[in-house]
Amino acid sequence: MNWKKNLFYVLLFAFTFCFGGEYVSVADFRKKGVPVTTAFQQAADSARKLKKPLLVPSGYYALEDTVTVYTDVVGIGHPVLHMRNPEKVIMKAEPWRIRISGLRFDGGKDSLLLGNKNIDQSFFVIKDCFFNDASGCAIRFTPTASAFVKVDECAFRDCIQAFIARSDLVYFSNSWISTSRKNTKSLAVIENHGVLVCENILGVPRVAGGSDLRWIDNYGNLTCRNFRFGGEGGGFTPVVNYAKYEPRLSGPFVVLENCFATAVGNPNRKAAVYCEEYPSMITIRDCVLAGIPPVKLSSKVQKKDYFNDANPGMVSFDLGNNIGEFAKDVPAGFRKRLADIKPKKQIFAPGEQLSSAETERALKNALSQISKIPPFKDGWTYQKHTRKTTPGTFRSITTKSNPWFTGDCLDGIKDLCSDFLAVAGSGEQTVIVYRRKKSSYPHVRIQNVEVDLDKMPYLTWRLRDTKVNGGHTSVKVVDKATGKQVTLKEDYGMSQFLYHAYDLRKVFGKKSGKITIDIKFYLCASRIIKPMPPYLYLQPGDFYLIDFLRLEAE
Repeated sequence: MNWKKNLFYVLLFAFTFCFGGEYVSVADFRKKGVPVTTAFQQAADSARKLKKPLLVPSGYYALEDTVTVYTDVVGIGHPVLHMRNPEKVIMKAEPWRIRISGLRFDGGKDSLLLGNKNIDQSFFVIKDCFFNDASGCAIRFTPTASAFVKVDECAFRDCIQAFIARSDLVYFSNSWISTSRKNTKSLAVIENHGVLVCENILGVPRVAGGSDLRWIDNYGNLTCRNFRFGGEGGGFTPVVNYAKYEPRLSGPFVVLENCFATAVGNPNRKAAVYCEEYPSMITIRDCVLAGIPPVKLSSKVQKKDYFNDANPGMVSFDLGNNIGEFAKDVPAGFRKRLADIKPKKQIFAPGEQLSSAETERALKNALSQISKIPPFKDGWTYQKHTRKTTPGTFRSITTKSNPWFTGDCLDGIKDLCSDFLAVAGSGEQTVIVYRRKKSSYPHVRIQNVEVDLDKMPYLTWRLRDTKVNGGHTSVKVVDKATGKQVTLKEDYGMSQFLYHAYDLRKVFGKKSGKITIDIKFYLCASRIIKPMPPYLYLQPGDFYLIDFLRLEAE
């Protein structure tokens, strides 16, 4: 027995010892007459059933079709998964959480296809893998790949694209990319449609026949640290940005730190960042810019009216401590254009925002609809507290007892909540009408609510399900004396229409006495429709119905 076989059995023994048999091995399904693809898939199906990781021993696996995996996949001795069909994906997974490590992917269209159905707290790890000669993309994420993704200690060679990122956060680190000369369609090596952080990446640009080569096409938020955008063959453009700035709150950005960048091999986009659109922020610092300026603007961005709907402070351009003969060259007058951005008065298209008269009619219409909305049929208990109905055990908080104020700014931006919301009451019930499309969580603040913690310490409420109208909600309370703010409830589903009750003694850590609070109802203009997606977006004139808001006894 030669030393290679000895090494294999040592590794296999070590793995078996560590896992204590808690895995399913592809080797156990490789029998005479059984195609390799079939054996591999049977092993993956068995691992799924037993909820165990899938072990792929060292060897060469010639596959004819895609293998779907469901659990962690561990390669011993870097087994080669070779796809004979150039139009097929090698491995596919739609997990909640998965770790794929120690594999060599060879050939095929895509090496890995990953995604899920927007599952919360998903986590994908791809580690110590080698990707070779993918005619499509080495790692491709589906549009619903909602996850934290870590790609670490991997190598990419001769793949048309390294990966297409669409996740909440992709952290790409400690890896090597040698590009493919077969990339004649000038596809970007990496596409980012979400949030991408690249760190410690060594890039070798094998210049192909295409004339518009670039490393990263950015449609989201991009940060690159210590990325060698190599200069072989003259190199090509590090980043082409397609994500346009947002006028308010937050927006896309491009950050390059401690990078080596050149793009002499792509003369039409010869810059560290070429802007098809300008993002909210570009920061380039501590970089070596070899023969290129930091930024180049498309003809679209150069138009005088391009920044017309921008707001001051929401568009930024920062260069710091870069070296290179052209490192300080920026488009003529560009800094002045950004400095001259002035606050813009929003002008709404017909039907986008209700006028004052239309708002009054919408409020009257909402109040007239109250009697037609079906009453509740389920219970009135929340976390062991039962709704109080006897006079003297509760106090209603209505539009007559307290101000329902809409004059606050939205959190984080200067728009007034009154541009989005209007309020009217009828007895205990309150309607909140939407005035504008697709808002960013405006709120109504119920002011100066006096609470006697000894007599009525519970804050209770219930929303009425209007079936068509109403979206996500959040309820916060503020202690006026201390400024302490606490989120009581944030709800994205149908449970928001249940009865809710919160003991304010526990909320604020006070056993007794009197306090004065503000109550903030946050109202989002979308509502989940199952099965997800889509979302239902509220239209001007749609409304929420708060059936009651009360203070109640123990």
